[in-house]
Amino acid sequence: MAGGSLLGRVRRLLGVFVKQRGFCVTAEGDQTDSFGACVQLSSSEFVVHVIRDRGQEWITVGSKIRPKPRAPLRSWPLGSVVAFLDGRSDPYPVLDLATEARWLKQRASEILDSSVINSEELRTWAVRASRRMFGQRAKT
Repeated sequence: MAGGSLLGRVRRLLGVFVKQRGFCVTAEGDQTDSFGACVQLSSSEFVVHVIRDRGQEWITVGSKIRPKPRAPLRSWPLGSVVAFLDGRSDPYPVLDLATEARWLKQRASEILDSSVINSEELRTWAVRASRRMFGQRAKT
């Protein structure tokens, strides 16, 4: 993990992308704290969080559109969404912020799609991957 301000890293890695996609950027608290910082990118349809927690940094993506009335909003770690789109059986591990930012920029049209984020297929895939990770038997 690189030190310094998380907001500064987000601006360096995603600055042009944020402007092109019309995201508003918000960050609160101490952005240099290695034990917890968050930057939120928000548009009319999506919320992207860039998170720093206990020395690791990663991205989550979510939709502001509910999958059905009164259903909870869904968001996923970017490594899970990309692994699902790639047809992998398990999520990619948390790598580094630069890699995840590159994924987000290069594959934005696939990732920033509410029908994917809210899909029952992604939810089911995530449940199965979680059960495998924790050694539980898959339910059919």
